[in-house]
Formats: sequence, C-alpha cells, structure tokens
Amino acid sequence: NGLLRGMESQSPLALLATHRLFREGERPLKTKSSNSKGAGGSKGSVPKVTLETRMEREKGVQMELFQRTDFKRYVQWKRDTDKGGTQTKPQWKHRTIRDVSKDELDSLFLTS
Repeated sequence: NGLLRGMESQSPLALLATHRLFREGERPLKTKSSNSKGAGGSKGSVPKVTLETRMEREKGVQMELFQRTDFKRYVQWKRDTDKGGTQTKPQWKHRTIRDVSKDELDSLFLTS
C-alpha cells in the first residue's frame, strides 16, 4: 500500500525518532543536565509534562536530525530531483530501522 511504501522511503533514523516521540509523549523531558532533582528542585519530584515540554522535546530532536548525515543527503537529493535527477530516494545512512543503534537514537533525545 502507498502508506507503507512512503514510510519505507523515509530515513530509518527519522522514522525511529518519530516513533519514539509518539511513545514518550507523556514522559518527562530528559536533558544532558538532568540530575536527581526534578521541577521545583526537590529530590525525586517529576516535572509535569505539558504541551510546551513536548514541543521542546520535538524541537530538540529535530535540531539534532538537521545536523545528521540523513538530513544533508535529503537536501542534496531534493536539489538533484528539482534539477531533473531521477534517484527515487536519498541514500540513507542506515538501510533499515534495524541498522540504527540504540545509542544513536538515544543521542537525538539528549537536549541541552
């Protein structure tokens, strides 16, 4: 079906990041500077998840993706196809989602 083909043509890293964003939507935002103190500074408290924290998480992941190889390859592919190129999709760093390491995916979610 068209939806599946569309998903299969996307960056495996970006697909996994999107899936994780949906899955973790209700979880508190983790940051590089996270410690055992949550919002309000009391040990063990959990920051409230809001639309703002969700948007902050999505922005952080998107900014990380913009710095990665796949985004650069997408931009080059788009430029080439706009000039008449015939490549059907960019050559992603990873062939499938199984090729993406947990560490690489986790690194997208460490915002400052």
